[in-house]
Amino acid sequence: MKKSILAILIATAIVSCSKETVLPSQAAASAVSTDNATVQPVVNFNVSAPHTIYLTQGLNTLQSDSFSVLGATCYATKFTFTVTGTPNLSGFKFYINGGQVRATVTYANNVITVATRTAVTLIPGNYNYILQARTAGVSGSTFTMMLSGASIVDSNKFQVSVNNLPLEGNTLIMR
Repeated sequence: MKKSILAILIATAIVSCSKETVLPSQAAASAVSTDNATVQPVVNFNVSAPHTIYLTQGLNTLQSDSFSVLGATCYATKFTFTVTGTPNLSGFKFYINGGQVRATVTYANNVITVATRTAVTLIPGNYNYILQARTAGVSGSTFTMMLSGASIVDSNKFQVSVNNLPLEGNTLIMR
């Protein structure tokens, strides 16, 4: 019994050590097929004309716009909004295509950062986003805000091309 187990182990070792012959034409074909399979995604934000938004005490939409994903699936991990002024904001909510995104939202040093808890999968197509917050303040107080950055990565966690971020923001006025 011991001799037959030993013979099987030796035979297995000899078979597993055998080399596979790869012809040069097979290697070249394999390299070409993997290069063509990689499509880099591109994200284009739609540039909307800046406008005035009137806010009330309570929950308000601060920013709403759309973007498209071209090429391949990618993953959103962070959105950054720049605020000019000193609004009283709290209780943030962030949505993509109407679904609330589980995210940690911070507001410090005139920057609102929406960091998703898990990366949001974005297959090629059109999307919209909404940033909401509870607002409070003196009637007539104003501030501006705009989307200033988006961290969107491909399947290898490399930053994808993000185009058309706005150059001007919306003006928000408390009623």
